[in-house]
Amino acid sequence: MTIEESLNRYFAATGIYADGCTREDWYPGNTLHLRVGSWKVPFPILRRAGPIILHDVHHMLTGYPPTWKGETELAAWEIGSGG
Repeated sequence: MTIEESLNRYFAATGIYADGCTREDWYPGNTLHLRVGSWKVPFPILRRAGPIILHDVHHMLTGYPPTWKGETELAAWEIGSGG
């Protein structure tokens, strides 16, 4: 299994995008909605695909979920490990 296939399965499993959708279909111009209580805060996906893909691989490898808490934990891990 490739990293691409693993990412597609991971994000389908976490509900980020639907089964059958691929990263190439989903990333450009899309927006994540992170929950703050009962509100959904839009977070645009930037066009700089390289760092975003690496960040998403980090989610998959570390198991930190795509939530506010998971994003904070993952950011701390990325900064602590030197980026």
